[in-house]
Amino acid sequence: MLKREMLRQTPIDFIMNQTLTVSSDVKVLAYLLLLAILTLITWKYPFLFELPILGAIGAAYWLFFRNTETAHDERAE
Repeated sequence: MLKREMLRQTPIDFIMNQTLTVSSDVKVLAYLLLLAILTLITWKYPFLFELPILGAIGAAYWLFFRNTETAHDERAE
């Protein structure tokens, strides 16, 4: 039964369903890794000082506060 449901899904739906089960520890590590990368870019190119700020705000929303059920339903329609 599970294989049939997986075959009916598009690859995007399959990936979205997989990301819904990601633990909060992995999300925190991904967030910190993103901030570290953005900080290194800013260290090398100081004129991009806004990049880590925007990345921190956007990633925090996308990883922790986004309602994945609503976003998934809107795409399906």
